[in-house]
Amino acid sequence: MKQLRTRSIFYRFIVLMVLSVLFELSCTKQTGEPTSPAITTVNLKNIADFPLEVKEPSGLCQAWNTNEFLVVSDHSNTVFRISNTGETIEELVFTGQDLEGVGYQETGKIIWVVDEKQNKLFKLNKKGEEELEYSLSYQAHPSNKGLEAVTVNTKNNHIFMLNEALPGLLLEFFDGDIIRSTNLDFAKDYSGLFYEVKNNELWIASDESQSIYQCSIDGKLIKIYHHNLNKIEGLVVDIDKMEFWVCSDSEEKLYLLKAQ
Repeated sequence: MKQLRTRSIFYRFIVLMVLSVLFELSCTKQTGEPTSPAITTVNLKNIADFPLEVKEPSGLCQAWNTNEFLVVSDHSNTVFRISNTGETIEELVFTGQDLEGVGYQETGKIIWVVDEKQNKLFKLNKKGEEELEYSLSYQAHPSNKGLEAVTVNTKNNHIFMLNEALPGLLLEFFDGDIIRSTNLDFAKDYSGLFYEVKNNELWIASDESQSIYQCSIDGKLIKIYHHNLNKIEGLVVDIDKMEFWVCSDSEEKLYLLKAQ
C-alpha cells in the first residue's frame, strides 16, 4: 500500500514537471510574458507616381483641403502645399535650417514641423507664420540622425515624432514637453510617421528597410508592408482603401501604393 502511494506521488510530480516545462516554453525567458505571434509581411504595389516640383521632399501629411498634402523641402527648408498629383499650390512663408517632417492639426489649424539641425519642433499657422518653437531634450543622437517625422494624435492632440536612428526613437510630446520616449528596433532607420485615428494606431516608414510598419500607439509592431522604392521620407495612410501616399527624397516624386 505504501509502495502504491509512493508511486502515485511520483506520477503526480512528473505531471506537474511536464506542465511547468510546457508553460515555460510558451513564455519568453526574459519577461515571462507570452511570446508574440509571428509578424505578417504584405507586399505593396506602386499604382501611380507623380513628379514633384519640390526639391528633396522630406515629410508629408494631409492638408486642410481634400486631395491636398503638405510637404517640406530639405533643399529650400520651406513648407509647400501640393495637390495629390504633385502640383505645387502654395509655398508657405516659414523657413527652417533642416526641415525633415510636417504634420497638420485640424484643431486650431496648426502646422507642426521638425528641424533636425536645430533639434526643434515649430508650431505654425496655415500661412506658415511661426507661433511657437520648442527645443527638444532627449537621448543623445548624431546630428544627422535626429528628428525625422511628426504627426498629430487627433484624439488628444498629442504630437508624435521620430528620431531617425542611433537610436531609433518614438517621441510623444504634449504641453511643451516630451512625455514619453520609446526605443524602436524593428527597422534600420525611421523616416515617416502617420497617426491613423480609426484604429488609434501609428504607421512608421523606413527608408533603409524599404518598408512601412503598422504599430500600436506605443510603438509595438503589428504588421510589415514592404515596397521597393528608394528614400521614402513621408507617409499618409488611407486605411479604408489600404492605400499609402509616400514621397521620395532622391526621386522627387509622390507615390501611391496599395496593399496586394
